[in-house]
Amino acid sequence: MKPLLTLLVLVLALAAGCGSSTEDEWGGYTQGDVKDILKDPQLQAEIKRTAPPSRLGTIEQLYPTNEEIDDFDFRKVTVRGEENWEFKRVLEEDDWCIYIAKDETTGSFIAEVGPCIAD
Repeated sequence: MKPLLTLLVLVLALAAGCGSSTEDEWGGYTQGDVKDILKDPQLQAEIKRTAPPSRLGTIEQLYPTNEEIDDFDFRKVTVRGEENWEFKRVLEEDDWCIYIAKDETTGSFIAEVGPCIAD
């Protein structure tokens, strides 16, 4: 399985907007926060611009719509020892994932896009 390319995305406005909530936190933020992050037009454009090519389809076909993001039940996963939220698109040949984690050093979010690798 090819390693995922890491996309460092500075979403400072969203990071500042992640307030208190009654939702479960994982990796320092909630499922509601990750939904807001993935629906952010700047993040979507950055991921679509920099995502690695996939034999499973174009990034435009694979990236979830805002409606899919709203309806999706994100999974709490661990990737390389770090807590991430996982969006998983199940396909016939293989599965495709987006992992979102918070970089505690910078306060920005890191998005990994590609084949699913969660532990």
